Amino acid sequence: MHFIAENQPLGIVEEARRRREQYKRYIDRRVAAAVDRPSTQRQIEAEVAERVRREVARLVAERAARQIEDVRRNLPSLGPPIVDILTAVARAASVSVGELVGPRHACEIARPRHVAVLLMSELRPDLSALQIGRALGGRDDSSVLLARASAIERVADPTSDEARWYAQARALLFTHDDGTREVA
Repeated sequence: MHFIAENQPLGIVEEARRRREQYKRYIDRRVAAAVDRPSTQRQIEAEVAERVRREVARLVAERAARQIEDVRRNLPSLGPPIVDILTAVARAASVSVGELVGPRHACEIARPRHVAVLLMSELRPDLSALQIGRALGGRDDSSVLLARASAIERVADPTSDEARWYAQARALLFTHDDGTREVA
């Protein structure tokens, strides 16, 4: 019977460590040889150049977006003020502006809100869906797009309440103080 002392390493463990170190040195030599090849150097340089190009393109796009947003903020609005659109829809649908921009989801509020979304998107092309959503109490852009699609569908039916509200709100928005109407 063969006894092993408590602190004496097993031969198998030592052999595994030695082979692992030998394999690591072999891999390190192969990597060093591969990196030193001219084709590898060209490949590394091309990858670095591509990453730099992508980062420059991203930074240029961000800067352009900021500049466009600055110009957009300084441009005069392209249509009636948002509050005027909301007021016209509120009057046509017999609800308050506060209800239009409020948190309620009840049908009697949501349907006029959809008409307001449609009018804002038509009369204020300078506004994004996100900006329209913010004007309507912080709604997200996907809700605005769904509301717009719903309003388009309902306004197409001339007998619907939405079609009546839409027509009345447009008439309120484009009627001058002297009683004449502006064609939009």
